[in-house]
Amino acid sequence: MNRAFLAVCLGAMVVLAGCVGGGTDTGTTDAGEDGDPATGAGGGDGSPEAGSGAGGDSVTDGEFEYFDFSQPGRFEYDIAMDGDTGRLVWDVQTIEGDTVTATMDYRLGGDSYSSTVTGSREEIQGQLLTTPAAGFVVLGLFSPYYGAYEGRDLRVGNEWSYSADGQTVSYSVGDRDTVGGVDCYRSEIRTNGQVVYEACFSPDVGLAPFTAYYEEDGTETMRMELTSYERR
Repeated sequence: MNRAFLAVCLGAMVVLAGCVGGGTDTGTTDAGEDGDPATGAGGGDGSPEAGSGAGGDSVTDGEFEYFDFSQPGRFEYDIAMDGDTGRLVWDVQTIEGDTVTATMDYRLGGDSYSSTVTGSREEIQGQLLTTPAAGFVVLGLFSPYYGAYEGRDLRVGNEWSYSADGQTVSYSVGDRDTVGGVDCYRSEIRTNGQVVYEACFSPDVGLAPFTAYYEEDGTETMRMELTSYERR
């Protein structure tokens, strides 16, 4: 992982800890309990009209629990970082209680890694953080920003913000979409009005089929985009 990308990783964790853990909640706009799950039209104030995503009719409204495995499956991502492109395959083979067995195959530039890991979510994360794929593990599969959405109601139009240490971090849930065959909600995080993170969260699979990070000037630093998903 190069220095610039490492800085993004650490910055993401700092923002999450400072603005989610210890910040002040400056307000929430909820699309409401009466929102239409088929159209995306919310029942509360501030709700937008229906999302235009191709997967809008089948994605499930509800609380997002990241990395909440309930079904084995194979996820294949196109990945990019600082001009290099490659592929990451995350294959969840078996789930027995809290124990998950999965394989990872990673190729980016001159780096490659392939292995099978077994354990709880936390144990798997620890094993993968010592590999060449660590950057994508931290910011893609186990993104610290997932925690900002965990337990929140993924519904078109929901938004909330926090203030801490002179920064305001805002979160929003946008239109429904389909990425790599997985239905999801387009979402973004802004720091003082600047987009620093985009994702498409899927409560149905507990992962984000799309993730991207940006520098302050808008330059894309990292991207993961699901190209295929096979559910077992």
